[in-house]
Amino acid sequence: MVTEVEKIRQLLINDETNAKVALQLLKGQPKLQVQIEKEFFPVLEALGKKRLSSIPTLLRKFRNEEKLSTKEKMALIAYPKLAENIEVLNLADARLRALPDCMHHLSNLKELNLNINKIDHFPSSIAKIQSLEKLSLDNNHMSFFPEIITQNSNLLELRLATNKISTLPPSIAKLQRLTYLDLSKNRLFQLPNEISTLAELEELFLDNNKLNKLPKSIGNLSKLKMLNIWGWKHKLCELPESFQKLQNLEQLMLSSSEPIENLSLLGACRNLKMLNLGLSKTKELPAEIGNLSQLMRLSISGSDSPMTHLPDAIGNLTELTSLYLYDNHHIKDLPKTLGNLSKLEMLIVVGHSIPKGRQEEIKKLFPNCTVKF
Repeated sequence: MVTEVEKIRQLLINDETNAKVALQLLKGQPKLQVQIEKEFFPVLEALGKKRLSSIPTLLRKFRNEEKLSTKEKMALIAYPKLAENIEVLNLADARLRALPDCMHHLSNLKELNLNINKIDHFPSSIAKIQSLEKLSLDNNHMSFFPEIITQNSNLLELRLATNKISTLPPSIAKLQRLTYLDLSKNRLFQLPNEISTLAELEELFLDNNKLNKLPKSIGNLSKLKMLNIWGWKHKLCELPESFQKLQNLEQLMLSSSEPIENLSLLGACRNLKMLNLGLSKTKELPAEIGNLSQLMRLSISGSDSPMTHLPDAIGNLTELTSLYLYDNHHIKDLPKTLGNLSKLEMLIVVGHSIPKGRQEEIKKLFPNCTVKF
């Protein structure tokens, strides 16, 4: 038999109309009201309220998907029967320094956005949310990778950009369903080999770290389509042999302040459509670049590069629509095979040593292309 307390509790959390009915039933029953208020104390405390009359408004806003304040969101988390109805929770820019231990109440949560806060650690209760698929922690104060989240084995997307993380634990291998991982703008020097076991990974962002090498087995990321390793703080000296196994790679952004060996391996990544290279001290681009028959956009930034020319094989990139050359100050000419690029729509060359006369000749090769020197 349903008790009076259970009846009032159910009415209060059902919807705004039923919550108002519950408040009416409580009138004239002070003992019952005290009992109910005690049960809902975590909700009222989070709201900064003392009376149950604040609950109907909270329910209305939640049910109608109206904008909730941080206090209101915390109030929903505080009570299990309310929290279990939340599938998407946005706590971005909420000035949070920590998360409440009652996070485990969010038993059906799929997406959690905690961007732009001051969070530096995670409660162990987060591991109990096995429904979690998307977690965003960009722009926080994380000095260490929050290893507890490796227990959230159903994660598909993990964003940890703009933190202070210097190492990744081998336990990252537990996130076997992960398809998207953003670790950009951290302090990573290297990656554990275990990251190469994330067989479902399609997008990996490592830009603006301090990497000095890549895992030897990185080629095992066979489903990878996007790889971003851009940033002049990287000190990569070579690509591992397995890099050539990245046959599904479509977009690559790669730069280093050191000469990069084995760039010829890029020629095996036949599905590349966009390639951005930052070659600060690399002397030459390998002829194998001409094997990228699907390439549509090529950008080469030089900085301090001693590179003096581009390979004739550039002319084999017949699908190329955009070619950008930035700060390759020692390049004095472009290969004659450039004229083979019949689909070229944009040619931008900034920072070079190409004589004026030769510039005019190149422009005439592409009457229907935007050419800027």
